[in-house]
Amino acid sequence: MKYPLIAFVCIFTLVISCKSKPLSKENPHNKYGRSYAKKATGFVGKLNNTQLDSVRISLSQNLNVNIEKKQIILLHYRQAANFCISYGMTEKFIQNFINNTQNISERFTKNHNTKTLFVYTKDYYFEKYLSNTNWILDNGFVQNSIFPDNEICSGFILIKTNGEFYKYYGEDYFSIIKRLLNTEN
Repeated sequence: MKYPLIAFVCIFTLVISCKSKPLSKENPHNKYGRSYAKKATGFVGKLNNTQLDSVRISLSQNLNVNIEKKQIILLHYRQAANFCISYGMTEKFIQNFINNTQNISERFTKNHNTKTLFVYTKDYYFEKYLSNTNWILDNGFVQNSIFPDNEICSGFILIKTNGEFYKYYGEDYFSIIKRLLNTEN
């Protein structure tokens, strides 16, 4: 009887004395689970012609790109955040992840007259792997105007030529993009 009580006290003390770090950009949660799933969210809407022109012009100016009126806009976005499944992966995995993001996006969009943009923030965990690629460093416009929520480190927005858009916060999203591109305006 004495030993189970001692074991209980030791385990209880150990559990109480362990302090876990709160989730933060410096200590993101990197496992898929209920908490992550609650944060992975999508938004649908429709911009009128004036709003669509304004978004196109603002993106063009802030990212120093040319976006034609007849192009679908697909913007992939990366930032530091509280939830990031890819955080903690090996360097080789991250490099493949970045290359695959670009290759899969190119494959999905090649028949859809799409302007594909890859944008990241300076504090993104893998910024050093993106700085010498076709990813564009955000000047703050995309983060402040399109992706103000920093709960998940990855997302995209797809804006069709008729103004319909879908914005998604989450890391596993290519099946969504494919479905959206194959759906008529």
